Amino acid sequence: MKTVLIAGAGAAGLMAAKMLSSKGFSVVVLEAATVIGGRIRTLYDPAFSQPLEAGAEFVHGKLPVTLQLLEEAGIAYEPVVRKMVSIVNGRWHQQDALMEGWDELMQRLQSVQQDITVAAFLEQYFSQEQYAALRKAVKRFAEGYDLADIHKASVLALREEWMNDEEEQYHLPGGYGQLIRYLEQQCIAQGCTIYTSHVVKNVEWKHNSVHVTCANGSRFSGNKLILTVSPGVLNTEEKEQGHIHFSPAIPQYLQAMLQLGFGAVIKLQLLFREAFWLHKFNNAVFFLSNESIPTWWTQADHEYPLLTGWLGGPVVNNYTQQDEAQLLNDAVHSLAGIFNMTVDDVRGALLQTRIFNWCHEPFVRGAYSYATLNMQKAVQQLTTPLEHTVYFAGEAMYLGAHPGTVEAALVTGQQVAASITNS
Repeated sequence: MKTVLIAGAGAAGLMAAKMLSSKGFSVVVLEAATVIGGRIRTLYDPAFSQPLEAGAEFVHGKLPVTLQLLEEAGIAYEPVVRKMVSIVNGRWHQQDALMEGWDELMQRLQSVQQDITVAAFLEQYFSQEQYAALRKAVKRFAEGYDLADIHKASVLALREEWMNDEEEQYHLPGGYGQLIRYLEQQCIAQGCTIYTSHVVKNVEWKHNSVHVTCANGSRFSGNKLILTVSPGVLNTEEKEQGHIHFSPAIPQYLQAMLQLGFGAVIKLQLLFREAFWLHKFNNAVFFLSNESIPTWWTQADHEYPLLTGWLGGPVVNNYTQQDEAQLLNDAVHSLAGIFNMTVDDVRGALLQTRIFNWCHEPFVRGAYSYATLNMQKAVQQLTTPLEHTVYFAGEAMYLGAHPGTVEAALVTGQQVAASITNS
């Protein structure tokens, strides 16, 4: 019976483990963190009456693999009403109101033949002053939703995303962590062994043979290795926590990893005494603004007085040295601006706060990937296994219609498991 080692117990790693163990492979999963789930992390905090999603929160469309797993596990999910409003300089606008130049933007996007960056596209076609608001909106969307640096992000990928945006969004009332627990239970029932707090440090490999040494001195051997660790970790310097040394070296693969876009995010959960936003705009779910923490949303239970704040993209680099008190201060000021309240009133209504900066997670170092000009070539390199022995998986290795999602991670886990089974 062949043994497969898997580095990373996120969605991709657990999906691969589930499939391989069902085919009779011996599977060992090594997770660096103290908990499994990767960038899915549901917290059941007694200070909050509902689960908190520190990471992934929504199912972005009718995603076949994700929804099939949820049905298989008997996990409830429900649609999210995507009512959005924009708040600019204190004025509220329905998000579906087309801004000046939008039709022209879509026409230009459809006419692009050769890929360029989003920044180059805006400079080429929309550099005039009359398009200033449009440029800001495109930048805000690319940075906030895709976590992308517009000077690196592919405009063709952005076009594909906008053209295929699905209206359906779903929320899991019991938290995404249910899906991770289900995968874990299936893996263990099929004979998998899962270790947490096992940081992979050294990988020695040759055809059909892998030896992995962890930071705690543990050593594991197998025939295949699947690496599902994030680009943020694989790109770390040798002296940094989480760095993995390969022998023989794999420079072409690590160079390809550098070509992937990998964004950053800070997520804030603020619980209040009451849902004061219902007094202002009682059917809005998402609030988009030009405040320092620009994006906020409510929960599926609109009466539940929790707001989730989202700060994503290159701007997160400005917050690397800020502590939680400074972030909370920015959050309070942002909400005061959005809802036309005083800072003291917002602070007085606040009960509990949880802040999650994924760049500070040593075994993640970011949030999710976005498409760059060189991404397709890089992914093709990374998804070609080294001598059918070392494989890469994870949402950053995905080329499909749902990038940056849990679906993307699950699909790559399926693909790499199928590749190993077929080989």
